[in-house]
Amino acid sequence: MRIGKVRHIAAVLLGLVLAGACAADEAAEIKTVHHLMVEDLEPAAEVIWDSAGWVLTAEGEEELWPTNAAGWAAVAVGAARVVAISRRLAEPAYAAGLPDWAEFSEALAVVAVRAKRAAEAEDKMGLFDEGGHLYLACVACHERYMVKPAD
Repeated sequence: MRIGKVRHIAAVLLGLVLAGACAADEAAEIKTVHHLMVEDLEPAAEVIWDSAGWVLTAEGEEELWPTNAAGWAAVAVGAARVVAISRRLAEPAYAAGLPDWAEFSEALAVVAVRAKRAAEAEDKMGLFDEGGHLYLACVACHERYMVKPAD
């Protein structure tokens, strides 16, 4: 058998193995809501929250907004991640018949879209306002669904 044909067959077999692995990975990709929140959503939201507003220090007031285009772009990426994760949370695997779960997820996505637009426009106060709305959307959902520890 020619080497080229052997490589072709090997490539086809590798493709089939990888396709099967990808299907298995998709099933494994469903995380618990807790892990999705802690590992994905919270860090993406923190990009927004850590990039808007002021901090008072011993030296005075410090602004948190990005100071260059790359910083603003990073905030826009963080907001886009919040949108994507919010949409994922609305999927049946996560919503699991909870009555208003999809509404909370959509509200989060709407606010994150507005935060992304503010970052793209380098709109300091717009980002600050949407960061506050993002926080309120999170709190509203947590009030309804977050499991409280037993006393």
